[in-house]
Amino acid sequence: MSQRNLVWLIVLYLVMVPGPLQAQVQTEDPVADRLEKARQQHADSVEEARSRLADDIEKVLERVSTNSGAPVDERLEEIKTLKKIRATFVDEGIVLDHSRLRLHIKRYQRQIDSAHNRMVVAFKDAAKAYGRINNLELAEAVLQELEAFRSEWEKNAEVESVTGASSFLRFANQVKAYNNRNYVFIDIPEDLPLGRFAQIAGGGEDPLTIKVAKGGWLYIAVRDKKHPGNVAPAYLKKEEWEATDWTFAYSDPNKTRLRIYRKHVASGTLKIPRLNWPGPFVLVE
Repeated sequence: MSQRNLVWLIVLYLVMVPGPLQAQVQTEDPVADRLEKARQQHADSVEEARSRLADDIEKVLERVSTNSGAPVDERLEEIKTLKKIRATFVDEGIVLDHSRLRLHIKRYQRQIDSAHNRMVVAFKDAAKAYGRINNLELAEAVLQELEAFRSEWEKNAEVESVTGASSFLRFANQVKAYNNRNYVFIDIPEDLPLGRFAQIAGGGEDPLTIKVAKGGWLYIAVRDKKHPGNVAPAYLKKEEWEATDWTFAYSDPNKTRLRIYRKHVASGTLKIPRLNWPGPFVLVE
C-alpha cells in the first residue's frame, strides 16, 4: 500500500470513528441535563426553606429570651418550649406548632410546595420532550420517577390525634355523623379514598387541634356555601385550603352538603377553628 493511500485511510478512520470528544457530543442529552438541573434546584430550594425556618426559630427564641417585660417563669417556660421545637425540627424535620412561629411555618410550607410543584413540571416537560423525539423508553422512565416522587411528596398526612373531636370512626353512609345528634352520612362518593373521620359535636365551639405525625395532604370537610354568618369561605381562602370535587351530605331535613378540602401540611400540630354548625370534620385514609 502506498504511503498516500495509507494517509487517506487514517484520515477516513478519524472521520468515521468517533473520538472521545465526538462521542461526548453524540451522547449529550439536553433533556436529561435540564432534568438533573431541576433535581438540584429542588434539593437546594428544600434545603433553603429548612435553613430559613431554623433561622426564624432561632430569632424568635432570642427575642423571647431578651424580653425583659415578660414574667420570668413564663419566659423560661416558653424558652423551654421553643428549644424543644428547634431540636425537633433540626433532628427530625418535624414542625411543631407555636403561636409565634405560625407565619414562619406558613412561609416554609409555601416554599416547600413551590419547590415540589416546579419539580413535577420538570418531570412532565422531560417526558413530553422524550415523547417528541420518539424515545419512549426514556419517557416511560421519567414518568416512573415522577410517580415515585409524587408517592413520596404527595402522600396523605398521618394524623396521630385530633383534640376537640372523638376518636376516628369508619366514614361511610348511614354512619352517625355527630356525637350529639342522630344525623347520618349520605351520598359519600364511591371513589373517595378516605375511610375514617373524627366525629365532632354539631354546633360545637372548641377548635380542633390536629397532631400530624408525618406531613402530607390533610383533608377536612366543611359547609362552604356562601351566606351571611358563614365564616368558612373566608377562612378556607385565607389559609389556602384547596377544594376537591368530593362532596357528601348528612341526613338533617335540609340534606346539608359538605365539600372536602385538602392542604399540604408539615408534621407537627395544627389548629383549625370551628367554622359553622356542621364542621369541619377531619378525614383520613
